[in-house]
Amino acid sequence: MAGLGLFVNSSDWQLHRVFANYFEGIALLLFLLTFLGRIHGGLRWFPLGLLVLTSLQHMTIQTFSGYLRALHTIDALLLFGISMHLMKRSWRWLSIGKKKYLQSKKPDCVNIEN
Repeated sequence: MAGLGLFVNSSDWQLHRVFANYFEGIALLLFLLTFLGRIHGGLRWFPLGLLVLTSLQHMTIQTFSGYLRALHTIDALLLFGISMHLMKRSWRWLSIGKKKYLQSKKPDCVNIEN
C-alpha cells in the first residue's frame, strides 16, 4: 500500500492510512477470541503484541519527528515477522489439535502417559 502512494499515485497514501486502521481491530479481535478458544501461552499474547506494535505505527508517524520516524519501517517489519510466527504456530495448533500440541510442549519426564 505504501508503495502505491510512493511510486504510483500520491492519492493512494489515504488508502495506506485507512487500510492500516483495520489491523488494530483484527489484533484486538484475535486476542479476545483466544479466551473463547481457551488458548494459552504465546498464542494468546502475540495478538496483543500486534496491537501494541500497530499503535506504535501510528505514533511513529503522528508524534515522532526526525530520525525516530524511521522506526515506522522497522516496526512494520516486526509486525510482519510476528504475524508470520503467529500464523505458523496457529497452523500447527490447528492441524495437530489442542491436546497433542499441549502434550508436545511438555518435557518427556513430565508426560507419565507413555
